[in-house]
Amino acid sequence: MITLDQLLPLGTIRKPHGKQGEMVLDADNDLLELFEPHLLVLTIDGINVPFEVEELRTKGQDYLLKLEDVDSEGDVRKLVNAPCYALRREVPEQEHDRVVVATLIGFTLIDQKRGEMGKIKDIDDSTINTLMLLDNGLVLPLHDDFIEDIDTEQHSITVSLPEGLVDDMTAENQ
Repeated sequence: MITLDQLLPLGTIRKPHGKQGEMVLDADNDLLELFEPHLLVLTIDGINVPFEVEELRTKGQDYLLKLEDVDSEGDVRKLVNAPCYALRREVPEQEHDRVVVATLIGFTLIDQKRGEMGKIKDIDDSTINTLMLLDNGLVLPLHDDFIEDIDTEQHSITVSLPEGLVDDMTAENQ
């Protein structure tokens, strides 16, 4: 059984494209620019189902995707709005000696002074400052100066956050 900690979110199946089983994938991040997946996982009725990728290409801002055994517009309609994931093991963890930011989703954030802070549920890199969104509602900056260690085997990231930052964030969330 494929569990969420083995997956990285890519986006959502938006709609069919043509009649031969091709579909439009709305990507939430740029992971597909970094690698070519052999398998993608779609969540269908709460079950993570792997599919072999026959073809993946871009058309403008969209990704057009053809999965094995999805051969008609009707097959695709059953998959519309399904979340789409890459298998963590297929995504390159390092690019030029840096961990790819999106691979940190699902990692436990540990501050050297405060201990476990929560799990990273999303990374927001839409602004100049990359932010980690934790499962407990905290939003913290992801900055090289704060990172002490990234343990890909334990799925944890150890940071040394500046004094007052967490206290300020906690006060804002209350």
